[in-house]
Amino acid sequence: MPGRYGNARSTVRHMQVVRIDAETNSMLIKGGVPGPPGAMC
Repeated sequence: MPGRYGNARSTVRHMQVVRIDAETNSMLIKGGVPGPPGAMC
């Protein structure tokens, strides 16, 4: 079926930023993150 899938905003509470890596421009987050397991956006 044609059409667009995903790209919806979601709000997740009770998350904690563990570390910010300026070299790779990424964050390590503890808690429930939306998306499939192992995905990096």
